[in-house]
This record gives sequence, structure tokens and C-alpha cells, in this order.
Amino acid sequence: MPSRWTRLSRRFKQLLRKVNNYTNQIHKIAPFRRPAHRNRSLALEMPVFRRAVEDDGMSVHEWSASDATSGERYMSVADLCAHIGGQLPIQVVKLIARDVLRGLENLHETRGTAHCGLNLNSIVLSPYDMRALISQLTAESRPSLFRSEASFETMFFDVNSMLTSTSQPVFTLSSGDPDRQSLRGVLEARALRSPEVILGAPHEASADIWALGCLIYELLAGERLFDPEFQTLDLGLTPEESHLIQMIEILGPFPLDMLNACPDAHLWFTESGSVRIDTTYYPVMLEGILKERTQYDDGGATAAFLEVILKLDPKERFKARDLINHPWFTSC
Repeated sequence: MPSRWTRLSRRFKQLLRKVNNYTNQIHKIAPFRRPAHRNRSLALEMPVFRRAVEDDGMSVHEWSASDATSGERYMSVADLCAHIGGQLPIQVVKLIARDVLRGLENLHETRGTAHCGLNLNSIVLSPYDMRALISQLTAESRPSLFRSEASFETMFFDVNSMLTSTSQPVFTLSSGDPDRQSLRGVLEARALRSPEVILGAPHEASADIWALGCLIYELLAGERLFDPEFQTLDLGLTPEESHLIQMIEILGPFPLDMLNACPDAHLWFTESGSVRIDTTYYPVMLEGILKERTQYDDGGATAAFLEVILKLDPKERFKARDLINHPWFTSC
């Protein structure tokens, strides 16, 4: 099938418009308050308001959280993207990635569970930090975003220093729920599903790492790395077939031992590991896509970081604890 990286995808911009409209609606809803009998705990257990939006057959879950003490609603990275306008500066993306990895390390190592719902709406920040970032990145305030600006004082984020320190996270994860593991990837956005989840394997910690890699690209490029709906109508492909083809074009053929471990791999692959889908492949390099879609040229550092995350075989993906200290976070 024709390569989707030869043209600019519009799906991300469409999603941002949905998020922006949803953000305007959410302010009409009273803040969610934690029941008195529940103890206040980590941000990973923050109460959430959930709303599912169907987008061309893709389930996109939008999250909002409120602080149990102040009653002030947390904002999401999707909100930040909507108001900044697409692509985020690479140092801000690094800060988001570093903070998310801290949260995933806690989930994976301490609690022994996967998040199973990582997306732009499940990464949240306080309204104060949201205002500060918008002010810093756009050099102007957006009073319409918030109920009151009277107490807001300008705050400067020294992102470079924050990346090299153990400072308090700016971004945190919301709604980590081990009960979602049984849904095997239904909850997260279809474009973020890892290859093993598509092929019928359970959603484990490594699938969260894959989703984070896709989100890092999305924040840098302003569009999704994979579009499962691409060419589905023109070529009669299923979203899974389109998704798998795009993975092969960027990352190469699937390892045979991985396919043998996935219960649904036989639907798309032969016993020898060949793809059953009869189509033409257009291999591309991740580093080349990044250079074309972003304004950053870091000598391939970002591509190298994503390549250790976006491994087709989940056993080969780096763990959160290993990625936190990756040289990418301190590279220029």
C-alpha cells in the first residue's frame, strides 16, 4: 500500500479539535471530589472523570482529574497540545517523558502491574503548571482557560535543569488500574497499541513503554506515528492489517519467536513468519521521518531513543527504570 509518511496526516489535528471542544465543555461540570472515607494517595490514584469518544471506530478515552484538597481540576497533556498548537518543544517533551517514566517505574516495579490506558489525556499536570507553561511557551496568557487568573504569578520552568535533577515531577499519570489488563488493549487508543497486543497477547508493562514511544513521536511531530485507518477503505484492509504493515515498513519484519508466542499471529502471518497480506511495502527510516516531520536535528539522538522503545519484540524493549537515565534526556 502507499506509504502514509509521504503525506501529512490530519487525524492528530482532528483529535486536537475534539479535545479543545471537550475542554470547553468540561468547565461546566462540577469538580469531582474524593469520598471522605478514601485516603489521599499518590497521583497514580487520583480520582478521574472519564468520557469515551468514538472517532471513526477508534475509542479515545479523555481523562480529567481533580485535586481532592483544593477541588481544582487537573489538566492533561492533550489540553496543553490543544492550546499550544500541535508540536511541543523537544525539551518539554523530554520532561513529559521523564516524568511518565517515573510513574511507570512505580507501577511496573513497585506494584507489578501495567497502566493499560496511557495516552495524552492520562498524563496530567496541575492548573498552575499548565498556566506557567502556556505563558512561557506562547509569551501570552489565555484567561479564558481558567476560572480565575488573579492569583497567578509568572513561573519560569528551567527544563534543562529539571531534566538533570530529581526534582518533583511536573507531569503525573492518572488512573492506573490493574483491572484493565484483561481488556487487552481495548482501552488505549488504537494507534498506540503495541504489536503483541494486536496479535492477541495480554497488555503487560512493555506495552506501556511502546505507547510512550508513540506518544513521544506524536508530541514532537504533531501527528501520530501509526494510523490504523490509513488505506483501510481504499485497499479494503482492516485497521489491524494497516497498523501491522506500517510497523513493518518502519521497524522491519517481525521476529518469528515473538509471533509464535502471540495467540492471534496466525491470522496475519504464516508459520514461517511471512505476512499473509498481499501488498507492496515501502520501508522508511524512523530518523528520516523525524527530520521531515519536526524542526529538530539532534544527530539522530531522538531516533536512537525511540528505537530502543519501539522494539517489535516486547522482550527487547527497555524497561522504565533503564530509560529514565538514557543519554537522550541530557542531549542538546
